[in-house]
Amino acid sequence: MRENTEIVEDKKEETDNQSKVRQFLALMPCILLSLCYGTNSAFVSLLTPQLREDCSEFPITEDQESWIVSLDNLFTPVVCILSGPIQHMIGPRSSIQLACLPYIAAWIITIFASDYKLIYIARLLVGISHALSTTTIYSAEILTNEQRGPFEIAIASFRAVGSTTVFAFGLLFRWTTISQIMLGVPVLALLLTFLIPESPVYLISKQKEEKAERSMRRLYGNEFDTEQKTKKIKKNLETISVRQGGKKLNYIKNINQHPEVYKPFLIIMVLGIAQMCSGASVLRGYVIKIFDSIFATNNIQDSSEYAGLENSTLTDADDECIKQNQVQTWAYISGIIIGFFRFAGSVFLATKLKAHKRRSMYKVSIISSILGLLLFSLFSFLKDHNSENVYGWLSLAAACFIVTTVQLGVQNLPFLYSGELFPADIRVICKSSTRAFTTLMLLGILKLFPLFVDSMTLAGTFLLYGCILTVLCPILYFIVPETKGVELEKMHRFFRKATVNESQRPNLDELEEGAKARHDMNANTTKDAHDNLAYESNSEDGYNTFITVQ
Repeated sequence: MRENTEIVEDKKEETDNQSKVRQFLALMPCILLSLCYGTNSAFVSLLTPQLREDCSEFPITEDQESWIVSLDNLFTPVVCILSGPIQHMIGPRSSIQLACLPYIAAWIITIFASDYKLIYIARLLVGISHALSTTTIYSAEILTNEQRGPFEIAIASFRAVGSTTVFAFGLLFRWTTISQIMLGVPVLALLLTFLIPESPVYLISKQKEEKAERSMRRLYGNEFDTEQKTKKIKKNLETISVRQGGKKLNYIKNINQHPEVYKPFLIIMVLGIAQMCSGASVLRGYVIKIFDSIFATNNIQDSSEYAGLENSTLTDADDECIKQNQVQTWAYISGIIIGFFRFAGSVFLATKLKAHKRRSMYKVSIISSILGLLLFSLFSFLKDHNSENVYGWLSLAAACFIVTTVQLGVQNLPFLYSGELFPADIRVICKSSTRAFTTLMLLGILKLFPLFVDSMTLAGTFLLYGCILTVLCPILYFIVPETKGVELEKMHRFFRKATVNESQRPNLDELEEGAKARHDMNANTTKDAHDNLAYESNSEDGYNTFITVQ
């Protein structure tokens, strides 16, 4: 009897492992798009310093430099809002294919760029792909409940891998060669999309049940009960369709009567301000420029050691120009080190988020971020007034501390809350709107950063960021709710209360009490709500909805 049980368990484990592999392979285009996001975000950080060199391929001004760094955020808000209807019309898989095309076009334009105007066009195209790739619902719709969390974190972590890779290439090549190499990533992602199955939820919403079942067998194996899953998805889609009838327009017309909409929106806006002032965004966009200036007077390397010389087309007559103004090798190494710590922070968050409360993680994150900003400000100030190399290294250590600690909450919690706090039937609209406002703030912070540095120095700019976070810290303490273990369907009850204080924050036991009574559940059997949620998609509006499995 025991042997039979062991055989059954071994077979089930083997089937589960095969299902994991199938799902992972289906996610390869999403992983590559995340890599593209990281490479494109980091690329401008090395592109602009190289173009500001005395003997660059073409010159750019400081104003043009700031536009190159920030311009990819200009179209992103509009595309984010349109992404839901786009996915509904063409499907999640086709939206991934669509996201690859602007990336490909952007790299091609960058390769042949002869002036800053072509770089502007390339960055606008990058912003379109950023919006489409970050709002895709493909991964959420094909992953099982057990694999959704770990795989989503894995996908996001490849952004850090992409940025680290670009900085490593910066040690060896000029930006033109890096563009040629990176072109292969979105091309490969596009080719792989023709090998993956379409989302079963999308197919069922379009009355293509037979194709949906074939898709599920490809994703989960031939032993998966596709018929039962199909019925469950159909029922959920019908329930949502009936429940939402005409409700969205009512939200908009009577917004003052819907605190479950405007309160979380305001909370996420404040979280977004903290996110923008954490220093992580400007470090990602200007890391090479920042550490090139920090290490500029350090005698760390011989004057003949310059990054990217082997790919330079400069003549011997221009050699003197190179020696006078070339990006420091240690600036690229700093980018690599910071990218590694950013990746480590993401991995650490993935291991701790399920075991710890989100408010606790956020408090640790914002307090640590403030400390990191103040330390970076101090060390960069000392470096400006002292030629000792130690202050340059301490500035790098402080920057690594910042990018690690912001990953624990300040950087990630706004994105997490935007998918949790809003009512299910307008979640896509609210999430897209908050994403749009966030990208507009990102555009401003990146565009204004050089002006802040010119007017108040690098140390003063980061001191300002630290002061802003310090002011926001007590405000966030009182308004940020604890959502760990709270069912999404019950989240709106908290925001309908008159005030927001410690006693009124969502309490899992209180919120679950009514549900337990109705379903005759034992009080000691309550689990983390995230383990009891089955994900389905409202393809009628292109957004994601969690349906509680009772």
